[in-house]
Amino acid sequence: MAIGFKPKAEMTLSLPGCSPSEILLVAAEAARQLGWRAGGMTRTEAVFYTPMSMRSWEEKVTLCEINGQIVATSACSTIQIIDWGKNKSNLKKLFKTMQRLHDSHCITNDKESVHPYIAYTSEQKEAVQAHIRKYFGSINAILRSEETNSPVEILLVAPTNRYDYYTLVTCGAGASSMKMPHKDLPSRCEFCISLPPEWNPESNEPEDRWPVEWLFRCAELTRQKDIWLTCGHTVSDGSPLHENTAMESLLLLSPEKRDEQAGECTLPDGEKVAFYELYPLYKEETEFKQANGLANLLDKLKDCSHIARTDRRNTCEGYSAFHSAENDGVILDDSNRMTFRSILTPRKGNMATPILVYINVAIFLLMVLCGVNFLFPTGISILKWGADFGPLTLSGEWWRTFTCNFIHIGVIHLLMNMYALLYIGAYLEQLVGTDRLSVAYVLTGLCSASASLMIHPDSISAGASGAIFGLYGIFLSYLLFHRIERHQRRSLLYSIGLFIVYNLLTGARTEGIDNAAHVGGLVSGLLLGAGYVQADRMQTDSRAISRIAEGVLLVLFILAFTEQTRLAPSEYEEIQAAWKSGELEKYATEETDGEETANSDTPILSPPTTTDPDKWETYTVDQLGFSCSYPAHWMTQKSNEQCILYLLDEQNSIAINHNKFDTKEELDEMHRTILHSMQGEPVEKINIQGKEFEKISVPMDYPVAGGGTIHVQQTLVFRLDRETLEGYLIICLTTDDSHEAEAQKLIESVQLKS
Repeated sequence: MAIGFKPKAEMTLSLPGCSPSEILLVAAEAARQLGWRAGGMTRTEAVFYTPMSMRSWEEKVTLCEINGQIVATSACSTIQIIDWGKNKSNLKKLFKTMQRLHDSHCITNDKESVHPYIAYTSEQKEAVQAHIRKYFGSINAILRSEETNSPVEILLVAPTNRYDYYTLVTCGAGASSMKMPHKDLPSRCEFCISLPPEWNPESNEPEDRWPVEWLFRCAELTRQKDIWLTCGHTVSDGSPLHENTAMESLLLLSPEKRDEQAGECTLPDGEKVAFYELYPLYKEETEFKQANGLANLLDKLKDCSHIARTDRRNTCEGYSAFHSAENDGVILDDSNRMTFRSILTPRKGNMATPILVYINVAIFLLMVLCGVNFLFPTGISILKWGADFGPLTLSGEWWRTFTCNFIHIGVIHLLMNMYALLYIGAYLEQLVGTDRLSVAYVLTGLCSASASLMIHPDSISAGASGAIFGLYGIFLSYLLFHRIERHQRRSLLYSIGLFIVYNLLTGARTEGIDNAAHVGGLVSGLLLGAGYVQADRMQTDSRAISRIAEGVLLVLFILAFTEQTRLAPSEYEEIQAAWKSGELEKYATEETDGEETANSDTPILSPPTTTDPDKWETYTVDQLGFSCSYPAHWMTQKSNEQCILYLLDEQNSIAINHNKFDTKEELDEMHRTILHSMQGEPVEKINIQGKEFEKISVPMDYPVAGGGTIHVQQTLVFRLDRETLEGYLIICLTTDDSHEAEAQKLIESVQLKS
């Protein structure tokens, strides 16, 4: 499982007897069989993209020649921190498929890797020969191998009025059974080839003898331990079929111009023997097949006779599967070796992105040092630092539309936004430059704040996500209208589109997410991006056009904000006065304290009774028949209502809840809700003091700017009893091994009376 800015896996690929460029060709064919989309391919590099699915968010697989070796890298192309093993799995699947294809493309003379000679029984041989006579014609002669022990014979069928060409068919190759990857493929096969009527069967000249030699060589392949053959495979030894032709390989096809039943023979024991016709190919045709697939090659060969003529026209003359290093657009540097350290290091071409991250992180750390809660800051605390709030922003404190883009509501909010900023900044700064990215962050942030004030002015809003959506909008404009290389453009459209759609949909259905700011940032980014694209197209006036686009967006913000200020309710002035006098803060604090006192389901935290980590106390709820032990050095909240017990120690917490359901349907719905909230993670059955519970554990890692991660272990242990219609749910959030061990010990101490 890979973790990082762009989670990735790496593997060195090698195939016996293959040059780096030949390995890339085999990789292209393997990627096509796996259903991957091909990107660009040169003689030293190939790029593929996995398909979008529930298990894959389109990883980018790159094969590159480094010091004479092919190094394959699979990297996530979307915003992910953990790849859950997808990249490693991609490389394993690719290499396994490449090995299988390589075994079917190459002739090997390794005598140690072959099975001993096996001959048909007399009944089997008679069945095969009867099949040949029925579907290929009368046997006029038998050719035998120079290998004295070889049981393989070549049966010669002379031209007839119906089939005006020679046919050579092997008999004996199918005695050896190949190890096939699929059970529905015949493991035994024979080979045939159709030759023109002027072919001389008695000649020993290379142009006449090559079909016989290749039939025997193909028959030998069936004895190779690691080779399997089927229709559509090609075989070659890397050299011309004979000295007077440029053809280098033989394609295995079903016998043409024969009855449909000619392609398969049934032995007396019921086993099947397939018959494959050898069809000579030029090197360019083989490359075309590997890069584009068998169906496309057959379409090119449809006007060519099935008779093997080594002087026929080359249907793929001039074709090359490799493209030049030139491209049809800008290629963005999305190096798979990109790390948090590299992207957080200010340098030419990567200045604005790390500096913006450092500003956001520095402001958050300063907030925490001044007493703002690390995980869950209050609304009053973030208002003091410049969060956006209509009654204050629209009654004189206009600067909040700027400062709110650097204020975050807890560390998780900060980390998620900074990761998204790093991801988009790594690409966008290459396109627009440091100055334009810095200005774009501020302008789209202002527009996102204005949009938030328009939709819900009475809500407190903060965070860089509006400005980040603006940067994504700019990048989307480039992907739609600018000359970014087409293969990379398609992959990035998937990635960026997925991020935008997912977050907008999440914001639309999740309370507490400022979706108006997201939309405002995105729309303003699209408009500004269109101006930047136009500026790049008109290179002579690019700077002037960029400034005009930025000026237009700033004017639109000023006009919108001025109108919002004019229409602001009169009571906003009163709220502003209360804020300046401190009455608003006092009122909000008292209201919160009053709610905590009045709400019996949210009891006040009691301080620890000791600092001794080894001391534990017992807590019992008699009316429920519930008891457990808990560490005395944790802060506690005790209740006899829905929340039985709540424990808190630094950033670690344990909550034990009890529910009573009216119907089994309500209980089942709760079970489905719990499983859905854990996103399909596996459920473990455990026994606690003689009672069966279910357990789900999910590790969560959050990257920290500058390197490292914060690890949080989330564990849910629950019991939903369909007989008593009662439910118990234990939720544990731990950040280190010691707290996790204490949580586990508490869980094991839970007792429920029958």
